[in-house]
Amino acid sequence: MDGKTLWVVGASAGIGAEIARMLAALGHFVIVSARDEHALNQLCLAHPGRLKSLPFDVAAADRFDSVRNQLLDLTDYLDGIIYCAGVCEYENKLDFNYTQYERVMKINFLGLIATLSMGKALLKKSSGRAQLCVLSSLATAVPFPRNEIYGASKAALDYFVAALRCDTT
Repeated sequence: MDGKTLWVVGASAGIGAEIARMLAALGHFVIVSARDEHALNQLCLAHPGRLKSLPFDVAAADRFDSVRNQLLDLTDYLDGIIYCAGVCEYENKLDFNYTQYERVMKINFLGLIATLSMGKALLKKSSGRAQLCVLSSLATAVPFPRNEIYGASKAALDYFVAALRCDTT
């Protein structure tokens, strides 16, 4: 990759923030997104002109049209999306709290669908073959105690990406 325009979702901390930093240091233009606007702004200060903040919550469907418009204001195309957004919540008593499961699925799985929906038209405008990178978890292969919610959400993510690969190759 050389001089690409990339969108890192889940970039306010951890792996997502480090990926954004590394890509900017390599000379790429990186749009960074997450819920924490302050953290994104701090990240952007490290690489002015290379990192641009686009704060949004991947679970807030009522804001997707606005985010899509802001994305279009930032760039005419995307060479890739790196989806790092995620949350881990544990099933402590096997209560099967629907709200808790829904919240984790919205961020860990449906957030990718929202991101792709917002970025699809820009990915199609890439001068090369646009790329999608999705961070998952070992929890999809090895069951861990109290990990029903998180593991299921990441397993859905893995299956979706595998099926998507079949449809785009």
